[in-house]
Amino acid sequence: WPGDIDATLTKFGETFTNRSGKKIVGVGGLPAAVRAGQSLSMSGFPFFGADTGGYRHSPPDKETFMRWVSQSALSTVMQTGDSSSQPPWVFTAENGRDDEAVAHYRRFARLHLRLFPYGWTYARSMKDTGRPIQRPFGVVYPSLGHPADQYLLGEDLLVAPVETAGARQRTLIHPPGVWQGWFDGVTLAGQAGETVTVPAPLDALPLFVREGALVPMLRPSIDTLAPATDPGVESYENDAGDLWVRVVPSTTASQFVLFDGTTLRQHRDGAVTLSSSAGSRFTKNVVFELYVDKPSAI
Repeated sequence: WPGDIDATLTKFGETFTNRSGKKIVGVGGLPAAVRAGQSLSMSGFPFFGADTGGYRHSPPDKETFMRWVSQSALSTVMQTGDSSSQPPWVFTAENGRDDEAVAHYRRFARLHLRLFPYGWTYARSMKDTGRPIQRPFGVVYPSLGHPADQYLLGEDLLVAPVETAGARQRTLIHPPGVWQGWFDGVTLAGQAGETVTVPAPLDALPLFVREGALVPMLRPSIDTLAPATDPGVESYENDAGDLWVRVVPSTTASQFVLFDGTTLRQHRDGAVTLSSSAGSRFTKNVVFELYVDKPSAI
């Protein structure tokens, strides 16, 4: 936790005007959270979470809230709570939230939850590898520079939060290899080390998957990791259910071994070959989602 940071999109030391019209030299908002998360991850703290939306001078406005929700969903801890005590589903004139904002929160909260098998696998491996879950770009690719506003979650997800108010696109440094958009499947243009511009709509953030990746997830309808007695609530603890896997096929064979021993494999050699071996927790079906052109045969 980085302490109480500003409910803004401002950087540390940047001046902004609060709701009462007073000029404030801030401690930083979302940009400060992004940098603190990377710094603490590299300093031996496996789990990090800021107050989504910020705390000081809260509530955040709608844009700040939505941008922060997108980013914290792609980190190790996603939690809300500001000094106004206004949860995501409370709409006021002050916070400017509406149906779009709460739908955005619901979508990304569920994405964060679905990524549990991926993130927990990296958490369990830290005792052997020492490698953090959230990784600064410059630590993974030191020859390409050290941008503070993009990072990797595990080995296969490139996260590029949007920190500028009003922005609907942003630039980032292209990592080595081929990467495809999580939300649209579009291949990231450019070569390793090039600065590229990508779309950044308010209801998403630039998120890319590495070619050769197998990203394990919980089922799309999952509600909680905890036990549940309400039959309408889908609980991982009650039933791990089917394992869903997002795949970007590669001509280089790869595999992903989950924390429970489940093993996933892919290889593209003309045809795409997929296979899985059950572990101790995921013992039912595996649903593979592929980023490929329309196949001529299955």
